[in-house]
Amino acid sequence: MQPLVSIVIPTRNRLPLLKQAVGSCFVQTYRNLEIIVVDDGSTESINEARLGGGVHDLRVIRQAAKGGNAARNLGFSHAKGQFIQFLDSDDLLHPEKIATQVEVLSKAACLDMVYCLDGHFLKHIGDSNRLWNLPITYADFDDLDRFLWEDVIWGTNAPLWRKEHVRRIGGWEESMICWQDWEFHTKALIQGTKYTCVPRILSYVRQDGVRTANSIIQQKRVESCLIGARNVISLMEQKNIYLPHRKSFMVDFINRRIWWLLYIKGANSRDIQRRALRMVKDNLEDGKLKMVASALTPLVGCPGFPLMFKFFWLALRVNHHPALQHRMLTGVAGIAPPS
Repeated sequence: MQPLVSIVIPTRNRLPLLKQAVGSCFVQTYRNLEIIVVDDGSTESINEARLGGGVHDLRVIRQAAKGGNAARNLGFSHAKGQFIQFLDSDDLLHPEKIATQVEVLSKAACLDMVYCLDGHFLKHIGDSNRLWNLPITYADFDDLDRFLWEDVIWGTNAPLWRKEHVRRIGGWEESMICWQDWEFHTKALIQGTKYTCVPRILSYVRQDGVRTANSIIQQKRVESCLIGARNVISLMEQKNIYLPHRKSFMVDFINRRIWWLLYIKGANSRDIQRRALRMVKDNLEDGKLKMVASALTPLVGCPGFPLMFKFFWLALRVNHHPALQHRMLTGVAGIAPPS
């Protein structure tokens, strides 16, 4: 008998898109599936009947609005399958995705996960020729380095997991509103996940271009960045692998994340800026830059802080230039597929 696969879909107020996501599960060539939709406090009515339940093993579980990661964890706790597929409620699966990846895992008991390529789409599959990323191998950098650069090789939907390994990873960080896939998959690599890639586009990620930019959301995004960074550093330190990978971590933290500190506003913005600067100081190798970060921290909120911070950021980039240059030359997220 085929092993059971559990597909976990968190959602909130996305019924039309959710129907498409669930529909892509219904047409899987692999038949032994359970589909678990976790309604994260939707104001619209979501139930099995509206999603086509009755023909397929479909359950809708409801929780108060706690966020997508809490919904993923709740769905996982109800999953009965040997294998786990996480699926965002606005994305789609190729009809052969589950069958293809179950075959790989069934033949290789040593593997914890198998991932596929993610294709982008706007409204319909085929209206974009972009890929999420490619499984490129570098002589001097491994996949953990690429994730630490935020050169994220696979997204939420691409992997099919063994259930027991998801449990070992420790679940999704519920206090993060973004970069949760980066944090989850980086933790998986740190913990030695054994995996392979099926080099086929078997997952489709919707690119809607919608971004919320109010000050509260901006703060929460930066806080999510700090939480994810803290979790990843802590785990690498526990595994005694942080020092060899510190440069890679700092490259992304410098190149993308701390620049946003200048643009967050609101009651807690200064506290967030101070915490981020302390994290930078604690993880720098250069003693002079450590001193500058220490000197800048108490100046948060002063009129001259933005200008001083910009000079500090430029100094960080110069200090990390070779690795930053490699990151910018080789980061391939969102590239076109090879001809």
